[in-house]
This record gives sequence, structure tokens and C-alpha cells, in this order.
Amino acid sequence: MTIYIQFSNFFVCEKSTDLTALKNELPATVRKSLRKSSRFSLIAAQPLANNLNQLYRDEMSGLYFASERGPLANTEACLQDFKQGTWQLMPFSFLNVGINSACFDIAQLVNINGKSLALSDADQGFATALQIACNDLRSKAVSSALVGTVDEHLNQSAIFTAPSHSHGNTNDSAAWMNLTLNSESALAKLDGIYHFSTPQHAETWLHRQTYDENHFFTLPYTLKEKSLTPPDGLTEYQHPATKTLFTTAQGVKLAAFVKETSNGCLFHITKGARGAMTIVKVST
Repeated sequence: MTIYIQFSNFFVCEKSTDLTALKNELPATVRKSLRKSSRFSLIAAQPLANNLNQLYRDEMSGLYFASERGPLANTEACLQDFKQGTWQLMPFSFLNVGINSACFDIAQLVNINGKSLALSDADQGFATALQIACNDLRSKAVSSALVGTVDEHLNQSAIFTAPSHSHGNTNDSAAWMNLTLNSESALAKLDGIYHFSTPQHAETWLHRQTYDENHFFTLPYTLKEKSLTPPDGLTEYQHPATKTLFTTAQGVKLAAFVKETSNGCLFHITKGARGAMTIVKVST
């Protein structure tokens, strides 16, 4: 059963962009409905706000929302206030509650009242959401699936200080894709999602594929200097707006490829826990 990408868009902004600027970028009706939302929710809404008429959805549509680190800015501010004795921590101050809140904001924005899922995963949040959405489409649990990811990036965050989360100058980002079983007006075709237990297994699979000048890949930052070696003939895809991003804010480069490339094939590679690998193959 073939799955098609019917809509794709992404948003990248500087960490210094404040709430007022983000709200002013939204249409007036959206600003009103999201007026009390967090920065995290506003970043998530940006790729959708001006493109709602392009989204196919009905009463059986599903929403799948992923984040690697959640609303860090909000959580860190709450912890700093608590440390200084100026704020009492509340349940909504924490990461997973913030992710669910943002998922609710997006569901309200796009008017999806069916199945919705919000998840966080330090390595493969978007890839996991994409896989679950595809499974639900094939089983007819949903008629279409809006799949998105959003992440905030803080330099030397007090919450995440491990080396895997510190990659210098990175921007906040969000990306969305709408998946359907209908090929009409499709932007691209989702050829498959492949899972491998080790980078070596993924590399072996990649080397067995046939490539030409229209084949590209995106690679997580954590693998750029490590074990996986892309085969000859496979060129890294770089969109100007995403080149400085920590690439495991995963959906952004994938959304950029689908939106900007009219002829090609992409192997979108992500790294999971204990070295597991996922490759999403998309053709346009």
C-alpha cells in the first residue's frame, strides 16, 4: 500500500526571536486562538498557519506530534525561577506536559478531532511518529496523518549538558508533513521506512542500492564523524535554511527536500538508542 506526502513545510527561527515576534508572524485569526500559547507551540504552528487550505483532513484524520527535547526554554525558565525562590513549580512546567499542550494547540489550529499522539524521544522522535502514522494509515485507523516535529535549541542548557546535546550555533525549528493514501496532488511518495540494529547493517543496505545524480541523503550530526560511510554516488542534501541545524531535529531536512526538490530520491538517516538506525526513503 503506497503512502503519499500531500503537504510538507518547515520553519526555522533564531533563538532570540521572542513571543511577540512569533505571534505577529501568524495570521490574525491564528494569533487570537494561540494568544496564550508557549513559544514552543508558536514555533510548531508557524509552518501550518499560512497553509491550512493545503491540508487534506476530515473526521478520520490523525495528528502525530514529536519532539526530541520538548519546550526547553519554558522548562529552564521555570527551574531558574524555582531556584531563585520566585516561582512554585506546577505540573504544566515540565517537558511532557508542554509537548501534550502543544499537540492540543495544533489539533485546535488544524481542526483535527480524531486520533492524536504526542511523543518525545532523544534520538528518533520524528522517525517513530512517522512509522506509527504509516501503520495507522495502512490499517485504516486514520484517513490522513499530519506528522510533525518541533525542537528548541539552547546553548549549554542547564537541562541538557551532555555532549550529544551541545552542538554550538543551532536554531529552533519545526516541520510538518501530511500523509495520505491518495496520489492526487501528491508532492512525493514514501517508499519505505527501514530499521537496522547497527550502523554497519544500515551501511551494508545503503551500499546495495543503485544511485544516480538525483539520489541524496541526510545524516545525523552524531554520525558525521563516526561509523557510517555513505556510498559513492550518494550526495548529502543541504537546504540553505537548514544547513546549520542539529540535524536530528529530524523532520526539517526531510520536509525541506520534499518541498524544494522536484526530481530526486532521498535516504533520510537517523540514529536511535544503542546504535540502532532508521532510514526513511522518499522519492519525488
